Amino acid sequence: MNWLYSLSSLDFFLIGGFILLYGGYIFRIVWLARHLNTSAWGVVPKFFLRGIYFALLMIALMGPTFGDTERNLTASGHDVYLLVDVSRSMGAGDIIPTRLERVKYDIQQLTDTLPADRFGLILTASRSFVLSPLTNDHNAFNQLVRTIRPDPTGAVLTCARLWNWPDRNS
Repeated sequence: MNWLYSLSSLDFFLIGGFILLYGGYIFRIVWLARHLNTSAWGVVPKFFLRGIYFALLMIALMGPTFGDTERNLTASGHDVYLLVDVSRSMGAGDIIPTRLERVKYDIQQLTDTLPADRFGLILTASRSFVLSPLTNDHNAFNQLVRTIRPDPTGAVLTCARLWNWPDRNS
């Protein structure tokens, strides 16, 4: 259950004040009935129903909704495709630990610093392959980035064939 309005501390204070005043009102009616030697039991169902009405009114004012709610979201970021070279040269150790590991680290830092942007990933060696379309899910994107390995055997092309992408050079 979702609520359109949540109660604040002022709302709780006002509800508590109402309950105290209503309890005082009931006490006054019972006290008057005893002093007048009459029965106050005739008004008890009325007080009980008023209390239920008040509770239901408070619940209705909070706006309960059931099920999934649809909301229009507006994106404020940019669309960023990252092109990563996965050829054999990216496994070179001139940058510690390797060039590809440094690129993966930089991509993860970029996604952390730009939380409103959508990211996509294109791998390239001798041919290119879109590994990830544009997505707002940075955790899944970073997990996909961590799986990138250097491609000395043309696995980008093999991956493209697994996804039934046409090989334009064959």
